[in-house]
Amino acid sequence: MKDTTKDRAVFLEWEADSRYYERKPSSYFRAITVLAFLISLLLFFIKEILLIILVWIVYFVVYVRAVVPPVKTKYRLDRFGLGYYGGYVTYKQMALFSILHKKHGQLIRIITNLPGLELNLVLPSDPHKQEAIIGLFKEKVPFVEQIPKNEVEKLAEFLLRITGLG
Repeated sequence: MKDTTKDRAVFLEWEADSRYYERKPSSYFRAITVLAFLISLLLFFIKEILLIILVWIVYFVVYVRAVVPPVKTKYRLDRFGLGYYGGYVTYKQMALFSILHKKHGQLIRIITNLPGLELNLVLPSDPHKQEAIIGLFKEKVPFVEQIPKNEVEKLAEFLLRITGLG
């Protein structure tokens, strides 16, 4: 049996947050609470109790993601792909990637060939490691300046514009 540990020599390894995290102001929580309450009130008048429960479940998930900071995780790039959280995505499964610049760091957004799977990798704060990671991805995966927004992102931007938080 062939030993594959030599083939999987790690090119780059870094530790970063598992997702991008930015502290939200208290006005954000007030706005989403009011929005959830108004939607629930509307649904109450049309007697859709299950949808009211769904609204508050979504509210709870948004609240928890905004309050709980992410955990640290290890990312590993080798000859064949990316290892993270015990999972593995090969370069062949990656359709394209883009670089997102946020207030508190940079992300690499990867769109895979698998339907509905997007990965957001938090880059390390070291600029030399960032350049090396981006360079390796540019060799292996097609790069685009801006990835088209999916339906969830379009809906989120619409809601942010309506509520005045965006």
